[in-house]
Amino acid sequence: MRKGSEKRQGLLDAAEKLFCQQGYEKTSVQDILDATGLSKGGFYHHFASKDEVMTALCTRRAERAAGAQPRVRRAAPA
Repeated sequence: MRKGSEKRQGLLDAAEKLFCQQGYEKTSVQDILDATGLSKGGFYHHFASKDEVMTALCTRRAERAAGAQPRVRRAAPA
């Protein structure tokens, strides 16, 4: 994983934890920055807003759920 990707994943991990603990509305970008040690510039390099972080978290969860589903084999046509 590349360094930028690792930072992005770290932001997502911290945000997810904070959203679960405090709720989305009560979690600020500054809370996420404090948890990760990144600067505002570092945050905004990866995400335009807190809403964009939530969208990325939803996408990540959906991708993980889709990957965890057993694949159904289709029967060959008769």
